[in-house]
Amino acid sequence: MNFNKDFIWGCATSSYQIEGAASEDGKIPSIWDVYADEQGRIRDGKNGRIACDHYHRYKEDVKLIKDLGVNAYRFSISWPRCFSYTNERGILKPVINEKGFDFVFDLNLKGVLLPSQVFMVDMIGRKGCSVLNVSSMNAYRPLTKIPAYSAAKAAVTNFTSWLAVHFAKEGIRVNAIAPGFFVSNQNRAGLFNEDGTPTPRTDKILRSTPMGRFGEAEELLGTVEWLIDETKSGFVTGI
Repeated sequence: MNFNKDFIWGCATSSYQIEGAASEDGKIPSIWDVYADEQGRIRDGKNGRIACDHYHRYKEDVKLIKDLGVNAYRFSISWPRCFSYTNERGILKPVINEKGFDFVFDLNLKGVLLPSQVFMVDMIGRKGCSVLNVSSMNAYRPLTKIPAYSAAKAAVTNFTSWLAVHFAKEGIRVNAIAPGFFVSNQNRAGLFNEDGTPTPRTDKILRSTPMGRFGEAEELLGTVEWLIDETKSGFVTGI
């Protein structure tokens, strides 16, 4: 198999496999916490309550990733870390967990800031370097139930514009893509029922999506390739 010379190798993580801190700072159990705690589900009764302790060690982890020579990192967050519930007369009502909000916000924004501080030092003085951040359409049109994520992605978009101006004289371009809705293992349970039928949230999302469907990952490639190709988008920065 051949890969384009501009292909970027990276790593990705799943929140339950790395976060740990399963019940700290107001986090409530996720579906994975509940599943792993059911007797007989997991061999030897193991669980992800500690995992890689990324919740406490994410700054160290980003540095380790850089030291390994990895150029891209995609992380995920357990949503119950951001939201908890109060029980009012048998009715569960969501409330914002401040500690969880801080973690989601920091992980998304500082997840751009810290790698920028580490990797962009090596870009200064080198020709054709660029940075491509991942924002979200939530930055422009916030969704219900995920205020920390939406606010953090808006901050990523703003920070990208700042970086673009700051590094323009060094010849380093900085842009961000802002994907719409894509189905992944992280959000699948909230978008589809166990029998594969769409949930009410899916119906609401697609009613507000002009194309009337979810995106496919491959449909991001053209934009990504264009933005990182100096010969095709060398005058594009700050978007």
